[in-house]
Amino acid sequence: MDDSFRDIEFELYGNLVQIRNILSYYNTQDDLLKEINKTITQIKLKVYNVAVMGEFRRGKSSLINALLGLNVLPSDVTPTTATINRITFGTEPKATIHFMDGRKSDINISELQSYVTKLTEENEKTALSIREAVIYYPTVICQNHVDIIDTPGLNDDETMTRTTINILNDIDAVIVTVSALFPYSETEKNFVAQLIGNDGIRNILFAVTFIDQVDEEDLPKLLAGIKSRICTMTKEELKSRYAGQPQIIEKGNKLLDEKNLQLFSVSATQALKSFVGNDRGLLAKSRFPEFKEQLYKTLTAQQSVNIVEKTASLTNLSLKRFDTIYQGKFGVISSRIEWLKSALIQTNRYYNEKSQLINAYQKGKSEAIAALLDRSGEINTVINGFFISELTKVKVNEAPVIRSAISKGGMLFQLYAKEIARGDAKALQDIFRSIARDSAERRRNLLLNNILPESVNRPQGMEAFLAEFERRLTAMQMPSFDLPDDFIPKCVNLAHYNVVEYIQKMIAPAVDAYMLKLRNTIETCWSDCFALMCFDDAQNQPIAAELQRALRKAETDMLVCQGNYNLHKKMVEDLVGSTEDLLAQFRQWR
Repeated sequence: MDDSFRDIEFELYGNLVQIRNILSYYNTQDDLLKEINKTITQIKLKVYNVAVMGEFRRGKSSLINALLGLNVLPSDVTPTTATINRITFGTEPKATIHFMDGRKSDINISELQSYVTKLTEENEKTALSIREAVIYYPTVICQNHVDIIDTPGLNDDETMTRTTINILNDIDAVIVTVSALFPYSETEKNFVAQLIGNDGIRNILFAVTFIDQVDEEDLPKLLAGIKSRICTMTKEELKSRYAGQPQIIEKGNKLLDEKNLQLFSVSATQALKSFVGNDRGLLAKSRFPEFKEQLYKTLTAQQSVNIVEKTASLTNLSLKRFDTIYQGKFGVISSRIEWLKSALIQTNRYYNEKSQLINAYQKGKSEAIAALLDRSGEINTVINGFFISELTKVKVNEAPVIRSAISKGGMLFQLYAKEIARGDAKALQDIFRSIARDSAERRRNLLLNNILPESVNRPQGMEAFLAEFERRLTAMQMPSFDLPDDFIPKCVNLAHYNVVEYIQKMIAPAVDAYMLKLRNTIETCWSDCFALMCFDDAQNQPIAAELQRALRKAETDMLVCQGNYNLHKKMVEDLVGSTEDLLAQFRQWR
C-alpha cells in the first residue's frame, strides 16, 4: 500500500480517537460512539466484511466454494445454510464453531455439515445454538484482511431471514446473488433497498448465478435486462421507502447508476467442475476467472475507500449530533442537581419535624384513644350489674348465701376485667403499630430514598426500624385490671347491710386505678414513638454533609460541562475540517 494512504489512514485514526474521547465525556452509551469505536477497531485490525446474500437457492454457498477452489461449505438443491459462516484467511484449513452461550469448538472442515445446515432435523436444532462458524482457509481473496461471510437465504423461513438481517450492521460490502433463472424478484428489490439504507454498507456488487443454464446467445440480453431491473426497480423503491432521507436516495443513485453498477455473471458449478477436471475451457465458460479477478481488485480498493468514507461520515455526524449528545450530559447533571437539592430538603424534613409529627399523630388518634379512656361509667355499670344480678338471685337472706352471690359477681368481674385488659392492650398495639408503619413509610420516602447509593452513612433498613419498635412494644408493661381485695363487706350482720352500695364504692376506685394505668401506658407509648423517630439522629449531620458535598461537586461538574461546550465543539469542527482535507487528499491520491 502506498505510504500516502498510510499517512492519511493514520491521521483519520487519530481524528476518530479524539472525537471518541470528546463524545465519551458526554455520553459513553450513545449509538454514534459505538459506531465510532467499531470503525476505530476496523482501522486497527483492517478487517473488511463482505457478505454474500440473496434469496434461498441462489447459489451463495456454491459461489463461495468456487472462490475457495473447493467444496468447503455445504450446498444442496434445497435451502441448506442455517448459520452465519465467516471465511477468513488461515494458513491451514480448519473451522471453529462459536455458540450462542459463549462456548467454542474447533472442528474439522469435513464436519461442517453437521453444524451449519438444516438438512436434517438434528442439524437444524444444532444450528440454532450457533452464533457463527469461522472457517480458516488459505485463499488469496481473504489475504488482505477481507472476510467473506455466507448467510442463510432470504425468504427461506422467518428464522433464517432474521439471522441474515441481524448481521447487516457488521457488514461493509455485499455481494447479492441473483439467479439467471429468476431475475431480480420483489423480495430482492426490497432487500437491496434495505442494504442501501444501512449506513455501514457502502458497496454492493451483484453476481448473476446459474448462467450455465441459459443459452449463451441469450446471455447478453438477459444480463442487460437484469441490470435494468435492478436499477429501475430499486430506485423506485428507494424513493418510496426513504422519501424524507435525501442522503440515502443520493447513495442509491450512485450505487445504482447503470454505467457504474458492478454486475458479474458466473457459473460456480462449472468453475468447481473445472477445478476437479483441470478443464480450462469449462473454467473460461464459467466466467469465473474474470469475476474473481475483478472482485479481488474491487474489494482491495474498496477496503481503503470504505475506511475513509466511513470516517468522514462519522466525523460529520459527530458535529451534527454534538448538541444533542451535549444536552444529554447537561440533562443528567441537571437532574442530579435537582435530586440532591430535593434530597437535602426531604432529609431535613425527616429530622426536623418530629414534634409536629407526634402532634399530628396524637390528633389523628385522639378519637380512638379517647374511646379507650372515656369508659369509666360504662365499665362501672357493667361490673355493678354482675353483682346486682347475682344478689337478686338470693332467696334466703342469710350471710353465707349473700357471700356466695358476691363471690360469683367477683368471678364475673375478674373475667370481664381480663377481657377489658386484653382488648385494650390489642387496641393500643394496633394504634401504635399503625403509627410505626406510617413512620417507617415516611422514613423510607424522606430519608432512605434520598440517601446517596455510595453513602457510608446509610441508615439501617426498614426491617431494623420496625423491629426496634416491636422490641419496645413487647417490653412495655400493659395495664392490668385488678379486683379489690376486700370487695366482701366485713360486718357482723351481713343480711341487714347495704351490700350494693358497698360494692359500688369499692368498684369505682378500681376502675379509676385501671384507667390511670391505661393513661400512663399510652403516655409511655407516645414517648417510645418519639424515641423511634430519633432512631437515625446520629446520622443526621453525616448524611447532610454527604449530600452537600455531592451537590457542590454536581454544580462544579455543571460549570465544567458548560465551559467545555464551546471548546469541545470547536475541536470537533476542526477535526471535521481536518477529515474533509484528508478525504480530498485521498480522492486526489486515488
